[in-house]
Amino acid sequence: MKIFIVCFFFVYQLFAVVVTKDKTFEDFITPSKMSTTFSIVKKEKKIIKIQKLFNKIISITKKGKICKGGNYNISPQYIYNTYFYDNVTKKVVDIKGLNPNSYYKQRKRIFVGYTSRISFNCTFKETDKYDNIISQIKRLKLKELSLGTIYWKATQKEIDNSYDKLESIALKYSLEYSKKLNNTFKNSSCETLNINFNPKYTIARPYSNSMLKSASRSSFDSVTTQPIKEDKKISLKVAYEFECK
Repeated sequence: MKIFIVCFFFVYQLFAVVVTKDKTFEDFITPSKMSTTFSIVKKEKKIIKIQKLFNKIISITKKGKICKGGNYNISPQYIYNTYFYDNVTKKVVDIKGLNPNSYYKQRKRIFVGYTSRISFNCTFKETDKYDNIISQIKRLKLKELSLGTIYWKATQKEIDNSYDKLESIALKYSLEYSKKLNNTFKNSSCETLNINFNPKYTIARPYSNSMLKSASRSSFDSVTTQPIKEDKKISLKVAYEFECK
């Protein structure tokens, strides 16, 4: 564990000395799980076709027990075309070479179908279950399956345990520093007035998994390459106030 002292200074008050001090404590977590996302975009003429497909995908992910999500909205999709009409006949005309005063234009909205996106977040210790889910989804022959990058992620329990550890160290330090101040101010009694904790969790940028992306387009039974596991840094910045009087 590394400890960095940022700053400290003394404020002399009537009959007392107030000492303020900032100190940073660090810990490192080895993540136990990987995380990633995937999504599917589907366009169809009929809503029921999208619903049937997404229900199959939701069923696959539920059986896998490592992915959450599955909410989706279905929206109508339109294109907009501009048509030119003869002023007299009111029929569509080719305006090439025509007098601009002999026709008018009108923009029309044309319904082309429905579109929707469904997304999932997956967390797992080994890639086997994730590979199985993706392989089953690929067999549905989807054109717009988007696979996110896979990265190691510390669980909330791991993060909380690390902060508990650092807080214990920080509290112990306040007692030790009070004793140190007592030695500095021989005729005073020094104690901790206030302690403020400012936690910080450093999240590493996810690794790009190019092998997974290429396999997703070429093979049903692709094997996911695990990203390199790296420790995640937990920092706890503590602001102390001590009083000696």
